This record gives sequence, structure tokens and C-alpha cells, in this order.
Amino acid sequence: MNQAQHESDNSNTSKDHSKKNTKKKYDPVDYCQPGTYLDAKDSVNSWCMAQIIERCDSDNTLKINFDGWSHRWDEVTYFFYHF
Repeated sequence: MNQAQHESDNSNTSKDHSKKNTKKKYDPVDYCQPGTYLDAKDSVNSWCMAQIIERCDSDNTLKINFDGWSHRWDEVTYFFYHF
């Protein structure tokens, strides 16, 4: 193997290595989509299964429906996170 081939092989290896180390940053907001189920506290502080019905990015709110409950009890809540 000549010097040029050896350098070429080394550059390909380093490029492949850098691709493996590239990780997508976890963003919880990506999972806050309509249809997603989650645990949410109701108006009396009980944890219940709920489903996201609407998401409004302009004011960072989610409208949720508690599983098995009438839409009369739907709640709008803010979503935010700190890392």
C-alpha cells in the first residue's frame, strides 16, 4: 500500500467515526404531539392517563383529554422543560 492510499483509508475511517458519535439531542417537545398518551394530574391532583388533543406552539400549551372522561373535563396546560 502506498502513502496516498494509506492516508485516504485513514481519512475515511475518521469520517465514519465522527458519524457514529453524532447524536441527536433529546427534545421532549418532539414527543408532545396530538394523539400521544401521557400521565397528567387532574384538577384534584390525581395522576391519570390522558391523551394530547391539541398543541399550540405560540403559547406553549397542550389541550389534554383524560382517558374515559367526557371532553367537559379537558384541560389546557403549559408545557416546558429545563435541561
